[in-house]
Amino acid sequence: SVIDFDDCVRGDPYLDMARLMAFLKNDVPFFMNWWVGGRDPGLADLLEEACEAYLDGYQERRQEALDRARLLWYRVACEIHCLARAIQRDLICPASFERTIGWIQELGRRLP
Repeated sequence: SVIDFDDCVRGDPYLDMARLMAFLKNDVPFFMNWWVGGRDPGLADLLEEACEAYLDGYQERRQEALDRARLLWYRVACEIHCLARAIQRDLICPASFERTIGWIQELGRRLP
């Protein structure tokens, strides 16, 4: 597959990683179909596994451990931004809105 790093800029890589993870469920049709109303709860785990695989590869290539708390903070911010963009563009349905709010709450509970 092709990963489009659209809008990624030279700067804090944690923001870029969090942004990629936040938009993954909207940019990959396999996840998007589930996110907007699919009933398979196992796909949430698969989405997290995809994010973890990306982060593992990033750490391995960089040969440096990631600051998970910092990344989590950025993930919460990017999820909120992603939700706001969808609402602004009228691209949100009730199922994905509820799922996104729950996702943000779950990520927020993990914050130190």
